[in-house]
Amino acid sequence: MITRSGYPLYLQLKSLLLEKIEAGEWAPGAMIPTELELTEAHGISRTTVRQAIQDLVASGILIRQQGRGTFVAAKHMSNSTSMLYGFLEELQLTGRELTMAEQSATTIPCPIEPGLILHLAPGSPVLRIRRRVMEDGIIIYADDCYIPDDLVRPHGIPESRITERVYQTLEAHGIVISSGDQTISAEVATAEEAAAFACSPGDPLLRIDRITRDGSGSPIEYTIARYRADAYAYKVRLMRSPSP
Repeated sequence: MITRSGYPLYLQLKSLLLEKIEAGEWAPGAMIPTELELTEAHGISRTTVRQAIQDLVASGILIRQQGRGTFVAAKHMSNSTSMLYGFLEELQLTGRELTMAEQSATTIPCPIEPGLILHLAPGSPVLRIRRRVMEDGIIIYADDCYIPDDLVRPHGIPESRITERVYQTLEAHGIVISSGDQTISAEVATAEEAAAFACSPGDPLLRIDRITRDGSGSPIEYTIARYRADAYAYKVRLMRSPSP
């Protein structure tokens, strides 16, 4: 339901559309309601609707077809199954010589987008883990990881330990990590990001958004990770089944 709470309306609509897709209300290949229909159904502006849809199109969750409408992307177009490693763990497995330029764990009021994904009320406390990783003196990777405070605090997890190995630390304290969904997209570096990554504003960055879930399917962690585009490649082995 769209409310007049502290969250921007387009993010509320984006979350609502995602819930309907994940619940199977709109199957892969199904056409979603038009911008006008969504505008009238939720009492919001067409600009707000368009922004929410554009975000989902950019993430590969929806597909626009000129003259036909907007459709839920087929699962095989964007999803693959692989082992779930932590981002830093994955980098370390490559055998590259990496150093940590920055690492911190701070409890903060939850920002808007992580709050929607983690089903947290505006301003709820959340543990933000921030890491910046260097290779040959240049930052090649940066992430911001968000975990609900009420998940971490009862277990007494030391903040200094969780920054290094997020998944292993959670699991060592009895928190089950069952699965993750991630979206890989391209974006251009802002002036601030360019200064951090030692590149030029407008240079390409690779962005990965990951939602980690427990055995019940509830989200327990959300990470936004960015890589220098010239320092990381995403490799997937594909197998073809014999033709029937």
